Amino acid sequence: MLSIVSWNIQYGKGVDGRIDLSRIAREILIDGFPDLICLQEVSRNYPATDNGSDQVAELQKFFPEYESFFGASHDRSGGVNGGRRQFGNLVLTRHSPVQVLHHLLPSPADPKVKFMSRQTTELVIPT
Repeated sequence: MLSIVSWNIQYGKGVDGRIDLSRIAREILIDGFPDLICLQEVSRNYPATDNGSDQVAELQKFFPEYESFFGASHDRSGGVNGGRRQFGNLVLTRHSPVQVLHHLLPSPADPKVKFMSRQTTELVIPT
């Protein structure tokens, strides 16, 4: 049986308004090491979130024994230090996947409807 943690981390921002990825990591590991960690709303080089840090790289440091796969639903130029501004999902796994796919989800057909691009990351893991 696989243990899974899924969490919309809102780029690490807690209810107290502080962005603290180490707090997120501590909470994830409080009951042990899950097989899969699925994090939504992870940012990379966005000036408005966490001073434009690379949250993917920061989170990887907290989970060195995991493989990581990031899928960006937003991927644009103009990020911090010339990097790309990315926002999406990070999956960390203790089991090597045989396949990883990233899927952009459909947007509204009406161009007048405001929406945020959405994406999902699919991992096939042998059991």
